[in-house]
Amino acid sequence: MKGKRRLARGFGFAGIGLCVLVTMGWAALAIYYSNLSGATVRTVAAAAFPLGALLLFGFVRPWRRAVIFYLIAFGALVAW
Repeated sequence: MKGKRRLARGFGFAGIGLCVLVTMGWAALAIYYSNLSGATVRTVAAAAFPLGALLLFGFVRPWRRAVIFYLIAFGALVAW
């Protein structure tokens, strides 16, 4: 029973990680192709979002709190 729970937890972490990576890429492309003035501003902002997300997941513990903060930032981007 313990092995099945560990396997399910591993698949859960992998699924969350995959969703975060996909949404991170989508967000970077959405910022890059947005109507922000200036190509430099768009490029820097498009690079800053995934970098900030990676730093968030690297430094914020517990990981659930990092996921909540990321979802708030991603939701703000989608609403924009």
